[in-house]
Amino acid sequence: MNEEKRKSPRIRSNLPVRYGYVTVDRSAVAENVSEGGLYIRTNQVLAVGSQIAMEIEFPERTVVHTGEVLWAIRVPEHMAQTMVCGMGIRFVDT
Repeated sequence: MNEEKRKSPRIRSNLPVRYGYVTVDRSAVAENVSEGGLYIRTNQVLAVGSQIAMEIEFPERTVVHTGEVLWAIRVPEHMAQTMVCGMGIRFVDT
């Protein structure tokens, strides 16, 4: 996403996040977060446009959010550690 379109700055992070369509049955890491959303680094991406449930583990507490998948990049499994993959999520319950 272009920087000009972002309403709030992104902060680099390394936060554990659990996510899924209805239940939070997958785990990954949120590599950046802002007031409006986050980037989850994972090769287990969900469908663009879908609503997902998330539990984000901040050092002080776990925060539960609902989000919408704005974009997703999946790569061949053997390349997931070296190529960019993941999902851009917009919070829909803030």
